[in-house]
Amino acid sequence: MARIKDAFRGFDPVKVSKLTGAEMEALAQDTRIIRNRLKIQAIAGNARRMLELDKEYKGFRNYLRSKKTYDELTADLRKQFKFLGDMGSYHFLWVVGEKVPDWEKWAATHMGKGR
Repeated sequence: MARIKDAFRGFDPVKVSKLTGAEMEALAQDTRIIRNRLKIQAIAGNARRMLELDKEYKGFRNYLRSKKTYDELTADLRKQFKFLGDMGSYHFLWVVGEKVPDWEKWAATHMGKGR
């Protein structure tokens, strides 16, 4: 994880949003990460979108809490951000301290089985 965090500028959305074409090309050659150009471009674009939502809602957490339900929020996250699926949405919300459904129940309905 430290290698990925280092490659993506400490996960600082301002720095990631400003990645240049040359920097993204260098990341596409960086063995510390998955070297998929579309995903690298999406990460930079997602950082820009995160900053836009932060500004629009006067805080990214305000955006997250503007949705009434977990399902409404995850559906919107998947529309707002590229390469973000069910599992990624769940994990992201859990990591940032937002309310998520019980893992076992969520996994049973979204993955067809528990852990």
